[in-house]
Amino acid sequence: MVVDTNEMTISRDFRATLNGPIWALAFSPDGKNIHAGGIENIVYSWPVATLDQSEAMAGTPRSFLEKPETLKNGERQFKRKCSICHTLTEGSARKAGPSLYGLFGRRAGTVADYTYSDTLDGADIIWSSDTINALFDLGPDHYIPGTKMPMQRIAKQSDRDDLIDYLRTNTVQKEK
Repeated sequence: MVVDTNEMTISRDFRATLNGPIWALAFSPDGKNIHAGGIENIVYSWPVATLDQSEAMAGTPRSFLEKPETLKNGERQFKRKCSICHTLTEGSARKAGPSLYGLFGRRAGTVADYTYSDTLDGADIIWSSDTINALFDLGPDHYIPGTKMPMQRIAKQSDRDDLIDYLRTNTVQKEK
């Protein structure tokens, strides 16, 4: 998608890849094409002039476009630092990380529809307030060396506590 940062609105939205997230975008040197690469072993390229003609993706609201001052701190921490890669609902489709649905008490590396790094596949970590706090206090690269999760620290204890409380409330599995 192309975001108008002055208006904080989506000006163009198109399906960029067949599967998964995009890790990198670049314009061609002449500015006429945009290139995207991600989880697939392929780079996609489109003429910038045709982006308006691309099929739009689902018109769901984008959490990262919300005004931060309208959110409670835990929700703001999640939306700014986690929501691009993770969902709070069942299913990890088109996300860079696994769903956080049912997070507390779950063994790391066990969401069925996500392909984990060798480090997390079969890890002994059980997600709890303590393990989530350590993950963001130390940073994933120190807490779980070899993880695919990018460096993401939350320096303030109060911000980590608010995020943990938000996750505890919003990742609970609903009875079917």
